[in-house]
Amino acid sequence: MRTRTGLRAVIVASALFFTYAFFYPGGGWNQSVRFDLVRAIVEQHTLRIDDYHSNTGDKALVDGHYYRGP
Repeated sequence: MRTRTGLRAVIVASALFFTYAFFYPGGGWNQSVRFDLVRAIVEQHTLRIDDYHSNTGDKALVDGHYYRGP
C-alpha cells in the first residue's frame, strides 16, 4: 500500500514539474507588459498600467498615464 502512495506522489510531482517547465513564460518586455495589462484590468478595472510600468520598457506615456506600448 505504501508503494502505491509513493508512486502516485512521484507521478503527480513529475506531471507538475514537466507542465511548469514546458509552459515557462520566459522573460522580456513583451511578456511583462501583457502580464501588467492583465493585472491592471483584473485588479483595477482599467487599461492604465501606471502601478506596473517599471516592469517593462514596452509602454506608452499619454496624458501622464502609462499604457501598453505600440
